[in-house]
Amino acid sequence: MIGGYGHGALGGHRHHKHRAATAIACQDTTLVPTSDDLDRIAGSTVCIVNAVRVAAGRTPLSVNAALVTAAAGHSADMVAGDYVGQVGPSGGSLLGRLETAGYLSAGSGGFSIAENVSASVGGGTPAATVSQWMGSPEARANILDPAMRETGIGIVDTAPGVVGTGPGVTYTEDFGATSPS
Repeated sequence: MIGGYGHGALGGHRHHKHRAATAIACQDTTLVPTSDDLDRIAGSTVCIVNAVRVAAGRTPLSVNAALVTAAAGHSADMVAGDYVGQVGPSGGSLLGRLETAGYLSAGSGGFSIAENVSASVGGGTPAATVSQWMGSPEARANILDPAMRETGIGIVDTAPGVVGTGPGVTYTEDFGATSPS
């Protein structure tokens, strides 16, 4: 089952003024993903990412349906292809996935995009996943990038075999910001 809500970054950074941080209370942060609650898990993950951003003086991200579609497809591809990473065995890239999902088009103006991935066996709660990302310099930079405005999270309630055996979960979070052409 795939649910969605929306390492490495492509694109540049923008500077802007920040509003004062306001605490954000998130639900379901320690919920272990199952096929019945993937939308709740995705929503909790977005909430935690936004709480981290706000605490760091960044603006919260809004959920974008095309980014959710791209992220969900990539999580499913990682499970089917038995890998964890941003580039699949067939060479599929974040840029290609976002074009296919309709987030970017040939006539797009400027854009910034980034992606975080995670797969685990025996856990994978929203809080644990965001904590893992915050422990990676590349994933942390993606979460805190002030240029990013939108996100989409795709979750599959299975982990690629390369991660291990047993109940697992695979997450992809795509980030983006576009400007008119």
